[in-house]
Amino acid sequence: MAASTTTYTTFNGLLMSEDRDGVETFYTPDPIGNLAEGRNSSGTKTFEAQYWPYGEMQTSTGTNPSPWGFVGLLGYLSDLSSTIYVRARFLMTKTSKWLTVDLLWPDEAAYQYVDCAPSTVVDPDGLKSFVECPACWWIDWRHKHFDGEDTTDPNGNPVRIGGWPATFNRHNNGLTIQGTVHFTDWDTYHKYEDDQRWQDHEEGHIADGMNMLRLPEYGLCALIGLVSRKPGDPSGHDTNPMEMEANKYADRMKVLREPGVMPPRPRPIVPSGAPIFDSGYHGGASSPNYRVP
Repeated sequence: MAASTTTYTTFNGLLMSEDRDGVETFYTPDPIGNLAEGRNSSGTKTFEAQYWPYGEMQTSTGTNPSPWGFVGLLGYLSDLSSTIYVRARFLMTKTSKWLTVDLLWPDEAAYQYVDCAPSTVVDPDGLKSFVECPACWWIDWRHKHFDGEDTTDPNGNPVRIGGWPATFNRHNNGLTIQGTVHFTDWDTYHKYEDDQRWQDHEEGHIADGMNMLRLPEYGLCALIGLVSRKPGDPSGHDTNPMEMEANKYADRMKVLREPGVMPPRPRPIVPSGAPIFDSGYHGGASSPNYRVP
């Protein structure tokens, strides 16, 4: 029988993921480094847990394939049900104290764990506690690049600031996916707020989405745009038929916005479950009609 092999990936002292015999699990920490959840390579949540302040498991769902749990992503190793190995010594979760005297005693408390402040203080060496949020950089990064913040634009369309689509959209433009316009950050969104044509262009994608043949047409349009690209449009983005339709929509809206012409109108609604229908790559210099100067 072949031996089991596990490889861990760390960054800045924080455990990020594991590969256990070819099965990947990606870790998500909470602010003090607890393993809050695990996800497989498809992004599906396979494990989720909450902990009492001194390390006992409060609730858990799914299966945790690793020995990491309470402050586990900083190296706390759950050895037994009530014992956690923390490098220099063992932490007893049922008594909320260290099993042995701190090697730095009397400068540090002999048995007391993190000065009785386990919600904000950690001791990854088992010697000296420190007040820090070791996982905050990951929480912020995940919020920006995976979760994002939801709001609405001036026309009432759903908008998400940050989130995973924004990681592929670094060209000061909107990325329209399933009826929501995505932006890299708030600065980009504020530029969008000041540009009525840009708003109308992205809304045009939402309106066009109701009449499209969905994903097959998206692929065909992308191919047409690539083949028919013009000088100054190396990506073929601007000659993509869907981009041209969105520009036509913006042209019509410009006329309708003339005083006394435009009546009140409802927001376009995209059918539930529609696939991606705008690549969002608006990086060409030939995009003056809707790209922020």
